[in-house]
Amino acid sequence: MEALATSDDGIDWDKHAEDALDFSEIDRSKDNPFFQLKHVGGLVLDVGCSIGRWKRLLEDVGYEYVGVDQSRKALQLGKKLHSNTNFVRAYVQKLPFQPCFNLVVSIAMLQHQNHDTKRIMLKQFRQILKPNGHLIMSEATYKDKPDGWTDGRGFNINGWVKFITDEGYELIEYLEPYFHFRRL
Repeated sequence: MEALATSDDGIDWDKHAEDALDFSEIDRSKDNPFFQLKHVGGLVLDVGCSIGRWKRLLEDVGYEYVGVDQSRKALQLGKKLHSNTNFVRAYVQKLPFQPCFNLVVSIAMLQHQNHDTKRIMLKQFRQILKPNGHLIMSEATYKDKPDGWTDGRGFNINGWVKFITDEGYELIEYLEPYFHFRRL
């Protein structure tokens, strides 16, 4: 399982793990639009969790946290920051979970994958979500690009919505920079 840490765009996440320490905390102020989203509570899977920087924020809004990442180094650092946290090392394209999650969170992860890999990941998310489970994601949105534009990895806002809904999700809300979907 050594060669897990590289994404489709060639980034070696083990090499970038320590960089994550420079921005290890998320804005937990009530000004963060994440707090304005409709939250369902329960068990959350933070995919591409790195060092677990979303852990405290997700717990603040009532979730029980599980993090998954392919980078051994990031997870080791995460365990130092967050003792007694459930971190799992795995490919996001092959998640080792049953359908037990109320929410999957994917922050700036899909944009590093080609469209075929994105589809595999979204299918994996659907398989581990409970019926009517939720997906909250945030990805780069190319606002200056026309509808239908893609560079093979990213989209504009409407492109992300179309891509995700085509994979069996319904848009609940968009509060920049967060998309909130429900699994159909």
